[in-house]
Amino acid sequence: MIVSIHQPQYLPWLGYFDKIIRSDVFVLLDNVQFKKNDWQNRNKIKTSQGAQWITVPIIHDFGQSISDTQTNNTVNWKEEHLKTLTINYSKSKYFKKYISLFEEAYPGYFEDVKKYIAAQREDEKLSRGLSVAPRKIGRPKK
Repeated sequence: MIVSIHQPQYLPWLGYFDKIIRSDVFVLLDNVQFKKNDWQNRNKIKTSQGAQWITVPIIHDFGQSISDTQTNNTVNWKEEHLKTLTINYSKSKYFKKYISLFEEAYPGYFEDVKKYIAAQREDEKLSRGLSVAPRKIGRPKK
């Protein structure tokens, strides 16, 4: 049995979902201390000028848990993030196919951290339904 544990992340990398898919049990660890300006509330995207951070503004006190952290929705960050993603990825091959997922997610899922964590739990369930070809990780045999 494979048990994996990971803290929630903002716009997780593909390996995060691969980890979920390959696990028999996946634990979303949200009762630990929130670490401001880490992967929990920001991520890097690729732009023509290089990497750019996009950050979800949060309201938190030092020492509080991830699940008790709130997003700061007095800042218009959701529209800014969608605009930034559109500007930098609109010419990519699958942009039109997937932008609607972001457009639907930003208004509701990112209202507060608890909703986002719940959404990641749903994503975890959905990702288990994907068909993924098994692969071996490591160095090729000589």
